[in-house]
Amino acid sequence: MKSESNPNAAIHVETAHAEKQKHVDLLTQLKNMTGIDYLSDLHSLKAGNALYEALKEIPPEEYSLTDWEEAIQYIIKLENPHFENAQTAQQFLCEQIRIRKA
Repeated sequence: MKSESNPNAAIHVETAHAEKQKHVDLLTQLKNMTGIDYLSDLHSLKAGNALYEALKEIPPEEYSLTDWEEAIQYIIKLENPHFENAQTAQQFLCEQIRIRKA
């Protein structure tokens, strides 16, 4: 018996792959939203206002808790940050950026 392939299944797999490729990591997203040239500029004060505004625009659930903790570790150099959830981590990062830019 000849098995027939489902063309819709192939389209679904391709669409899922394309969606995954479109999702950039959090640090790259912040770099793009702030208009800075290098990721390393995220820890400088020159990204302050733009970074704060970008952070407020990103829904916390758009990224995993691990993504947020890695962003906190990279941007403010806090070693081994641990938070309950993505929202708490995002709020903490926003607050730290707000304090730094003040």
